[in-house]
Amino acid sequence: MALRPRDANAALGLLRNIPKWDCDQTELLRLAGSIFEDETDSDIIAVGRAYWHLSENLARALRLHPEFLAAFIQYGQIAILTPNDPYPSLVSRICRADPSRFERAFKSLPDKDQRYISSVIIQPQGCKQIAVPEAD
Repeated sequence: MALRPRDANAALGLLRNIPKWDCDQTELLRLAGSIFEDETDSDIIAVGRAYWHLSENLARALRLHPEFLAAFIQYGQIAILTPNDPYPSLVSRICRADPSRFERAFKSLPDKDQRYISSVIIQPQGCKQIAVPEAD
């Protein structure tokens, strides 16, 4: 099992299923462990890899479907709950690549989300990264 964010249809499917709630992310994490008796170690590793690289795959998929940028920005509220998720670095890079598009997508979010994201994850004006993953 592998995610193919460079394939337009696979990327679209991935972006349409961006976790929206913490419980969605928790369910993905559960998939990274053994669920069925007949699962092989390689099956478990493949699903785990998909979970641990979700932010990177979403960022790559955005190249093909930038209309999901607002959903990706909003996803940061969930992604930063995983201490070593590279989301903050990725969203900062995406912001710097096209600051005006980023700011438009950011401003389309609800005010509550804008306040949280701009105080904890990234300041959209200037693309200043606030959150730092533990891996950095």
